[in-house]
Amino acid sequence: MFSKTRRSLFILFLVNTSFLLVTPVVLASTSHSVCQTPSLTIPNNDSTGVSDTLTISDSGKITDINLIIDANHGHLGELIFRLEHEGTTVTLLENPGMSDTAPKGCYGQNIANLIVDDEGTYSLQNDCHSYDPGYDVTFLHQPKESLSAFDDQNIADEWKLTVSDNYDFNSKEGSLNKWCIKYERVSLADFSSTPDPDTTLVFSDKPIVDEGQIAHYSF
Repeated sequence: MFSKTRRSLFILFLVNTSFLLVTPVVLASTSHSVCQTPSLTIPNNDSTGVSDTLTISDSGKITDINLIIDANHGHLGELIFRLEHEGTTVTLLENPGMSDTAPKGCYGQNIANLIVDDEGTYSLQNDCHSYDPGYDVTFLHQPKESLSAFDDQNIADEWKLTVSDNYDFNSKEGSLNKWCIKYERVSLADFSSTPDPDTTLVFSDKPIVDEGQIAHYSF
Protein backbone atom coordinates (compact mmCIF):
# COMPACT_ATOMS: atom_id res chain seq x y z
CA MET A 1 0.00 0.00 0.00
CA PHE A 2 1.09 3.57 -0.63
CA SER A 3 1.76 5.75 2.44
CA LYS A 4 -0.21 8.98 2.64
CA THR A 5 2.71 11.01 1.32
CA ARG A 6 3.49 8.62 -1.51
CA ARG A 7 -0.16 8.38 -2.53
CA SER A 8 -0.42 12.18 -2.74
CA LEU A 9 2.67 12.47 -4.90
CA PHE A 10 1.56 9.63 -7.15
CA ILE A 11 -1.76 11.36 -7.86
CA LEU A 12 -0.14 14.74 -8.47
CA PHE A 13 2.31 13.24 -10.97
CA LEU A 14 -0.63 11.86 -12.91
CA VAL A 15 -2.21 15.31 -12.94
CA ASN A 16 1.04 16.79 -14.18
CA THR A 17 1.48 14.30 -17.02
CA SER A 18 -2.04 15.03 -18.22
CA PHE A 19 -1.00 18.62 -18.93
CA LEU A 20 2.61 18.22 -20.01
CA LEU A 21 2.61 17.33 -23.68
CA VAL A 22 5.85 16.76 -25.58
CA THR A 23 6.17 15.70 -29.19
CA PRO A 24 9.11 13.25 -29.50
CA VAL A 25 12.18 14.49 -31.33
CA VAL A 26 12.76 12.40 -34.44
CA LEU A 27 16.28 12.18 -35.87
CA ALA A 28 16.44 12.14 -39.66
CA SER A 29 19.25 12.38 -42.21
CA THR A 30 19.20 14.95 -45.00
CA SER A 31 21.45 15.09 -48.09
CA HIS A 32 23.24 18.21 -49.32
CA SER A 33 25.92 19.18 -51.83
CA VAL A 34 28.27 22.18 -51.94
CA CYS A 35 30.65 22.81 -54.86
CA GLN A 36 33.47 25.17 -55.70
CA THR A 37 35.31 25.86 -58.98
CA PRO A 38 38.67 27.39 -58.02
CA SER A 39 40.59 26.67 -61.26
CA LEU A 40 43.85 26.76 -59.29
CA THR A 41 47.24 25.82 -60.71
CA ILE A 42 48.91 22.76 -59.17
CA PRO A 43 52.62 23.69 -59.22
CA ASN A 44 55.07 21.14 -60.57
CA ASN A 45 57.31 19.28 -58.10
CA ASP A 46 56.20 21.36 -55.09
CA SER A 47 55.25 19.45 -51.93
CA THR A 48 53.39 22.50 -50.55
CA GLY A 49 50.98 22.32 -53.44
CA VAL A 50 47.85 24.41 -53.66
CA SER A 51 44.91 24.64 -51.26
CA ASP A 52 41.31 25.69 -51.67
CA THR A 53 38.89 26.38 -48.84
CA LEU A 54 35.17 25.69 -49.08
CA THR A 55 32.95 27.19 -46.36
CA ILE A 56 29.69 25.46 -45.43
CA SER A 57 27.09 27.58 -43.64
CA ASP A 58 24.86 24.61 -42.88
CA SER A 59 25.09 22.91 -39.50
CA GLY A 60 24.53 19.41 -38.17
CA LYS A 61 26.30 16.21 -37.22
CA ILE A 62 27.83 14.39 -40.21
CA THR A 63 26.51 10.90 -40.90
CA ASP A 64 28.12 10.41 -44.33
CA ILE A 65 30.41 12.44 -46.57
CA ASN A 66 31.65 12.01 -50.16
CA LEU A 67 33.62 14.15 -52.59
CA ILE A 68 33.56 14.96 -56.29
CA ILE A 69 36.91 15.93 -57.79
CA ASP A 70 37.75 17.36 -61.20
CA ALA A 71 41.41 18.09 -61.94
CA ASN A 72 43.84 18.17 -64.84
CA HIS A 73 47.31 16.65 -64.60
CA GLY A 74 49.57 14.80 -67.02
CA HIS A 75 50.86 12.21 -64.53
CA LEU A 76 48.50 11.26 -61.68
CA GLY A 77 51.16 9.18 -59.95
CA GLU A 78 52.81 12.43 -58.81
CA LEU A 79 49.80 13.71 -56.88
CA ILE A 80 48.64 13.82 -53.26
CA PHE A 81 45.14 14.98 -52.26
CA ARG A 82 44.29 15.77 -48.63
CA LEU A 83 41.06 17.01 -47.03
CA GLU A 84 41.06 18.89 -43.71
CA HIS A 85 38.30 19.98 -41.34
CA GLU A 86 38.31 20.93 -37.65
CA GLY A 87 41.75 19.44 -36.98
CA THR A 88 41.11 16.18 -38.85
CA THR A 89 43.09 15.39 -42.02
CA VAL A 90 42.24 12.57 -44.43
CA THR A 91 44.57 11.56 -47.27
CA LEU A 92 42.35 10.86 -50.25
CA LEU A 93 45.06 9.96 -52.75
CA GLU A 94 48.82 9.56 -52.40
CA ASN A 95 50.97 8.80 -55.45
CA PRO A 96 48.55 6.21 -56.88
CA GLY A 97 50.06 3.10 -58.40
CA MET A 98 53.49 3.80 -56.97
CA SER A 99 55.45 0.81 -55.67
CA ASP A 100 58.93 -0.72 -55.72
CA THR A 101 58.18 -2.20 -59.12
CA ALA A 102 56.41 0.93 -60.41
CA PRO A 103 58.46 3.83 -59.00
CA LYS A 104 56.69 6.46 -61.09
CA GLY A 105 53.20 5.31 -60.20
CA CYS A 106 50.14 5.66 -62.39
CA TYR A 107 50.67 7.26 -65.81
CA GLY A 108 47.00 8.21 -66.13
CA GLN A 109 46.00 11.76 -66.99
CA ASN A 110 43.26 13.92 -65.48
CA ILE A 111 40.43 13.25 -63.03
CA ALA A 112 36.98 13.94 -64.49
CA ASN A 113 34.21 14.59 -61.93
CA LEU A 114 35.14 11.48 -59.99
CA ILE A 115 33.07 10.51 -56.94
CA VAL A 116 35.13 9.58 -53.88
CA ASP A 117 33.09 7.42 -51.50
CA ASP A 118 33.98 5.04 -48.66
CA GLU A 119 31.42 2.63 -50.12
CA GLY A 120 33.10 2.61 -53.53
CA THR A 121 33.95 -0.67 -55.24
CA TYR A 122 37.16 0.73 -56.77
CA SER A 123 40.23 2.30 -55.13
CA LEU A 124 41.88 5.66 -55.80
CA GLN A 125 45.22 4.15 -54.85
CA ASN A 126 45.07 0.97 -56.89
CA ASP A 127 42.64 1.50 -59.76
CA CYS A 128 44.28 4.35 -61.64
CA HIS A 129 44.77 3.53 -65.33
CA SER A 130 47.27 4.73 -67.93
CA TYR A 131 44.84 6.70 -70.06
CA ASP A 132 42.74 9.86 -70.02
CA PRO A 133 40.93 10.19 -67.70
CA GLY A 134 42.91 8.08 -65.26
CA TYR A 135 39.83 6.76 -63.44
CA ASP A 136 36.64 5.16 -64.69
CA VAL A 137 33.98 7.66 -63.61
CA THR A 138 31.20 5.08 -63.89
CA PHE A 139 32.42 3.64 -60.56
CA LEU A 140 32.69 5.06 -57.05
CA HIS A 141 36.26 5.08 -55.73
CA GLN A 142 37.37 4.61 -52.13
CA PRO A 143 39.94 7.08 -50.76
CA LYS A 144 43.24 5.95 -49.28
CA GLU A 145 42.00 6.91 -45.80
CA SER A 146 38.37 6.68 -44.81
CA LEU A 147 36.14 9.74 -44.95
CA SER A 148 34.30 8.30 -41.95
CA ALA A 149 36.97 10.08 -39.86
CA PHE A 150 34.70 13.11 -40.23
CA ASP A 151 31.55 11.32 -39.04
CA ASP A 152 29.86 12.91 -36.00
CA GLN A 153 31.68 16.21 -36.55
CA ASN A 154 29.70 19.35 -37.34
CA ILE A 155 29.56 19.94 -41.09
CA ALA A 156 29.73 23.71 -40.56
CA ASP A 157 32.64 26.05 -41.35
CA GLU A 158 35.80 25.57 -43.40
CA TRP A 159 36.91 22.53 -45.38
CA LYS A 160 40.32 22.65 -47.04
CA LEU A 161 41.43 20.54 -50.00
CA THR A 162 45.17 20.48 -50.69
CA VAL A 163 46.68 19.06 -53.89
CA SER A 164 50.41 18.67 -54.39
CA ASP A 165 52.66 17.42 -57.20
CA ASN A 166 55.62 15.76 -55.50
CA TYR A 167 57.79 14.67 -58.44
CA ASP A 168 59.18 16.02 -61.67
CA PHE A 169 58.47 13.09 -63.95
CA ASN A 170 56.62 15.14 -66.56
CA SER A 171 57.70 18.71 -65.62
CA LYS A 172 54.21 20.11 -66.15
CA GLU A 173 51.75 21.93 -63.94
CA GLY A 174 48.19 20.78 -63.37
CA SER A 175 44.96 22.43 -62.25
CA LEU A 176 42.28 21.88 -59.62
CA ASN A 177 39.15 22.70 -61.59
CA LYS A 178 36.27 21.81 -59.29
CA TRP A 179 35.47 19.95 -56.10
CA CYS A 180 32.28 19.23 -54.21
CA ILE A 181 31.37 17.96 -50.78
CA LYS A 182 28.29 15.76 -50.73
CA TYR A 183 27.13 15.04 -47.21
CA GLU A 184 24.35 13.75 -45.05
CA ARG A 185 23.76 15.24 -41.64
CA VAL A 186 21.43 14.65 -38.74
CA SER A 187 18.42 16.96 -38.65
CA LEU A 188 15.82 17.38 -35.94
CA ALA A 189 12.19 17.03 -36.89
CA ASP A 190 9.72 19.67 -35.68
CA PHE A 191 9.55 19.83 -31.90
CA SER A 192 6.56 21.01 -29.89
CA SER A 193 5.65 20.91 -26.24
CA THR A 194 3.10 22.20 -23.75
CA PRO A 195 4.21 24.10 -21.77
CA ASP A 196 6.80 25.78 -23.97
CA PRO A 197 10.43 24.64 -23.77
CA ASP A 198 12.37 26.14 -20.83
CA THR A 199 9.18 26.55 -18.77
CA THR A 200 9.93 25.68 -15.14
CA LEU A 201 7.76 22.92 -13.64
CA VAL A 202 7.67 23.12 -9.84
CA PHE A 203 6.34 20.14 -7.82
CA SER A 204 4.64 20.18 -4.39
CA ASP A 205 2.22 18.05 -2.39
CA LYS A 206 -0.68 20.43 -3.19
CA PRO A 207 -2.02 21.71 -6.51
CA ILE A 208 -1.71 25.47 -6.88
CA VAL A 209 -3.76 25.98 -10.05
CA ASP A 210 -7.42 25.78 -10.95
CA GLU A 211 -8.87 22.88 -12.84
CA GLY A 212 -8.14 23.08 -16.55
CA GLN A 213 -4.91 25.02 -16.10
CA ILE A 214 -1.34 23.79 -16.56
CA ALA A 215 -0.21 22.32 -13.25
CA HIS A 216 2.82 23.64 -11.35
CA TYR A 217 4.12 21.88 -8.24
CA SER A 218 6.92 22.40 -5.73
CA PHE A 219 8.54 20.09 -3.16
